[in-house]
Amino acid sequence: MAFNKVPQKLKEFCDALNADRKNSKVMTVQQLYEQSFDAHYNLVTIHPWADSNGRMARLLINWLQFEYGLIPSRIFSDDKEEYIKALVATRENGDLSIFRNFMTETMIAHLSRDIVTYTESIGESEPIIEKADTPVKPKKTRDKIIDLLRQNPKLSATALAAEIGISTKGIQRHLANLKAEGILHRIGPDKGGLWKIND
Repeated sequence: MAFNKVPQKLKEFCDALNADRKNSKVMTVQQLYEQSFDAHYNLVTIHPWADSNGRMARLLINWLQFEYGLIPSRIFSDDKEEYIKALVATRENGDLSIFRNFMTETMIAHLSRDIVTYTESIGESEPIIEKADTPVKPKKTRDKIIDLLRQNPKLSATALAAEIGISTKGIQRHLANLKAEGILHRIGPDKGGLWKIND
């Protein structure tokens, strides 16, 4: 498309988007996400070399999602190659579902990673992970602590935190709970002592 056609294309795009936004109250969550993905795709592809087109398209997708009360989508630098491939494939095939699927899968991956990071940061067990259509529940943090202390009862809270991958405060909270439940007790001082597991 010739660069001089960009202003008219932008006007057409804005008019169509504003008409779509009027129907947002009767749309499902999936339809609202698809509308935001489509708006992003349509704006970023009006003219690839229009100044700040990509940045504006990223702002637009999030603005629409905030307006609709949705969790915002994010594209990180690690996603850039696949993002560009999805844009190109969508344009070449004339099929918006390619870009929609890419955005949906990327969003699920980022949210899943955020949930795991948050869960680990508060010292709770990891969420259920789906593998081959069978839910597999990983060991709870407290069970990991007990297993590690069976192997080495002299481990400190800091060492346990490094081994398990959560905060020292999270480990200390679990140790306090295990002591309160009578599962663990401490023999000797914090430095130089050891943990005893009450079987």
